[in-house]
Parts: sequence; C-alpha cells; structure tokens
Amino acid sequence: MNALSFYLTTNDGHIGKYFWLGVSDLADEGKFMSHTDGRPMPYAKWSGGQPDDAGKNEDCVHLWAINNVFHMNDNVCTAMAYAICELRQRSKSCDVCDLKHFMERLVQSTNAFKCQN
Repeated sequence: MNALSFYLTTNDGHIGKYFWLGVSDLADEGKFMSHTDGRPMPYAKWSGGQPDDAGKNEDCVHLWAINNVFHMNDNVCTAMAYAICELRQRSKSCDVCDLKHFMERLVQSTNAFKCQN
C-alpha cells in the first residue's frame, strides 16, 4: 500500500482522483474482502475515522489523497473512480507438458538416446 501511495503521489495528475481497490464488505458488513478471490483484505491504511459506512451504504473501498498521501475510504459502490488492476506474472512451472517438450528437444539435439550397433 505504501508503494502504491508513493507511486500515485509522485506521478503527476493523480492527486484529487479516486481509485477503486477491488475490495468491499458487500457480503458481510465490516469484513472487507477481495472481489478477485474472496480473501480478507491483508492490509488496511484507512483515512482517519474510516470506514464509517456513512448513510449505511458505503461498501466499496477506494483510495483518496489527504495531504498528498493516499489513504483508504469506504464509499458507495456506484461512485465514479479509476480502477487499479493487478498484473500477475505467469507462474513458471514444470508440468508434464513442459517436461515432454523438454525431453523431445533433448532427444532431437543429442545422440545420447540413439541406439548404436
């Protein structure tokens, strides 16, 4: 969260904008969960007095800047804000398919597996 706040405050044009985080307590009031995987929010840097569920309808979490530092706030889910998306790297795994292709390339590139008379 600190790295994200630093990025948003040091890159021009982000102060004064709101950014959705993909977290809400729509399923269970007061328990903020990820929209992506349903896990509890692992870290919170709430703005002072937040979350307050003002009007009993603030369920989605966004970032807003206070004194040029971004903090979290609960807001109505229909409010206009920018989205912050997580870019995940493909995991590098050695599954059966990868192993099969590796072995095929190995056999083609070496004589180690060829029978000799």
